[in-house]
Amino acid sequence: MTQTNEGNIKSYADHFFLSADFTIQLKQRIQNASQEISMPDGIVCHKQGTNGKKFLFLFRLLPNGVILQKEEDNRYGVGFLSGTNEEAMYGQVLYHNKKEAGIIRKENDQIFLQIFPECTCKTGDICELKAQLICKGNMLYGSNLTSIISSYLWENCVNKLNNIEKEIYFTLVNEAICGTGGYLEAVKIINPDYTVLISCVPDQEGCKMGDGPALALKNGNAVIGLEMKKKFETIAKNADLMFQNFVGKTDKTAELLSICGTREGFAEICIPVRYENQLFAESDWKDVEKTLNFLLKIIYEL
Repeated sequence: MTQTNEGNIKSYADHFFLSADFTIQLKQRIQNASQEISMPDGIVCHKQGTNGKKFLFLFRLLPNGVILQKEEDNRYGVGFLSGTNEEAMYGQVLYHNKKEAGIIRKENDQIFLQIFPECTCKTGDICELKAQLICKGNMLYGSNLTSIISSYLWENCVNKLNNIEKEIYFTLVNEAICGTGGYLEAVKIINPDYTVLISCVPDQEGCKMGDGPALALKNGNAVIGLEMKKKFETIAKNADLMFQNFVGKTDKTAELLSICGTREGFAEICIPVRYENQLFAESDWKDVEKTLNFLLKIIYEL
């Protein structure tokens, strides 16, 4: 990874992802002459192109937090661990009601949340993790990694595209603010012909980190449209781009969108992530860049 790319993607981790301000900060990064579409709070949508079919590309911002459990002297247990890089997650900042609430610590091989004495947290409350990103070679490690990757892809898609002879709607949904209903709200406003959901998938679900983006043939009850699948395969072959196929166990958002999110076709493109939505996830930078290239080709040639 070049220093330029590393600095670019790291800049997303400098913000507190679950705050309403984050979507405002993202809008300020757009340099292209795209049209912003009015949307409810927590949804950012930029349109490019006119006439032709409507394509809705949905990017996910996912909340990442932990539920406090087993209170003891302002220390709370953590119900899950990351694997190979768990050392890097100690000292992560926790937020409660948008204020710093504590940090993650390790003691005698046990990981726990150390809550600051002045904080009013109690058992059952949810503490949110401040976004954090560490780059080592081609690997990305961090909390809120799905949100960081989604933000990077969304911004670069908007900024790198010009002169499109179709209507493209790049839409970022912050689930911490509007929940999964934000996707259906965007669909209702735009009424697309085709919908593509860009997400992350655990790398153990039939796809591997380092092998490029993964196309969901089936995810729960969501099934890719045959027309979309054939088009993606043709585009990838002509551009000498590789992608993986996988079958996921369930994705309620994908299921909803496949039923009522499109008139002519639905697809889900995923980036493999290890320990997704845990305290500290990891992904391969090469997969992020390959996904961006794949998306740009799809947008121009669909």
